[in-house]
Amino acid sequence: MRSLATLVLLLLVAGGGAADDRTDPTQAAENELRAAWSEFLKPYASAETETPLQTRQEAREASIPHFEAAVSAAPDNVPYRSCLGYAYLSAGKYQRAKDSMDEAIRLTRDDPLLYLLRAQAEATLAQMDPEARGEKVERAIGSFEEAARLDPENALAPIQAASVAFDSGRTDIALEMVRVALKRPGMRFYRLAIPGDLHADQATSLNLWQFAQMGQWMEMLARAENVVRTIIKLGAAKENEGDLESAREHLEEALAVARHIGNARPNIFLTVNVGLNTMEDSYASLARVAEAAKDPGLAAWRGEIGVLNIGRQDLYGSLQQYLARMEDDPPSSIEELLALQGRSVAYTMLGAGLSPAEKPPPLGQPQPAREAAEDGAG
Repeated sequence: MRSLATLVLLLLVAGGGAADDRTDPTQAAENELRAAWSEFLKPYASAETETPLQTRQEAREASIPHFEAAVSAAPDNVPYRSCLGYAYLSAGKYQRAKDSMDEAIRLTRDDPLLYLLRAQAEATLAQMDPEARGEKVERAIGSFEEAARLDPENALAPIQAASVAFDSGRTDIALEMVRVALKRPGMRFYRLAIPGDLHADQATSLNLWQFAQMGQWMEMLARAENVVRTIIKLGAAKENEGDLESAREHLEEALAVARHIGNARPNIFLTVNVGLNTMEDSYASLARVAEAAKDPGLAAWRGEIGVLNIGRQDLYGSLQQYLARMEDDPPSSIEELLALQGRSVAYTMLGAGLSPAEKPPPLGQPQPAREAAEDGAG
């Protein structure tokens, strides 16, 4: 591994000559963005394995003036505005997050991430205002629908809309959104503008990027998981009523959403793990309905559960190899990081009946090979 001094020198050389921030607003904005994310991620850059919630919240609060300064220095830069909106969301400043996204959308109306972030703020504001909840939930769903319209191949936005609708008691809208999502080929996450070199140590830089980027992906994954579990509850209700056919239909929808989660791009440990968990819940419920209906397919559903248990063990083993690789020989870029995770989870995905984006390494190879690969994150 390169020494810390070597990495610092490389960063200085890559940065070129010194710029005067007072006369270069573009450089000033970039510096503020980097300062913002460094502040946001400060709790994760320490040697502590866990940080208190209060410490993380204080770091988010401290990052906001830097994000605001970046936007002030480059007011037409939409990625900077999306980062500011996410910082507001993370700090619990939901109205300011919505207002920030409104400003960004006035600059460009073709970025689905802006509508997704605005919808998240609107959905939380709706839950905080019981008297106007219905109207505000409809606004949030409208923002999710606009994100879905802008990316018609992506199931992410309609799944998010379904989760908010379920939580608001609008099962009719939720199921409609689920069916929209299931007509789409897959689910894909969007990236925030997070630098991949916030620390002189490469492995630390990549880990910091993951903490921030995957933080917002985890929120969306949680909503997707909520959709699967809510549909399973609907299936259980139909099962209790004796309507086994309707129960099976609901549960097959739940399984299809779970497969979208497991296949999400980019393929990373987090998405595959949540996919396996939600698929297992769906299979278990389908097995129970099949048993009640004396369906000969019962054995097949139970067999799928066994396959997933093997897959989970395989995923854990792959994770250990991945962590060792990150410690000994970290990837050189974010693109390579995501490709490495994609190859690391490929065998698990194939075994679970999913469709990996990356080719798995040859059998018997202990570590995924380092090679250039296209990023599936978009």
